[in-house]
Amino acid sequence: MLEEQTAEALDGVVDAFRINWVWMPPWAPTGSRTTAAT
Repeated sequence: MLEEQTAEALDGVVDAFRINWVWMPPWAPTGSRTTAAT
């Protein structure tokens, strides 16, 4: 869904695009959960 919406928004603006999906775990390196929205 996000890739399709991005493609529609960029239509006519750029020839090509690539989304680099990065998995962000909901916990900090210390093992505790973060309070930031993900």
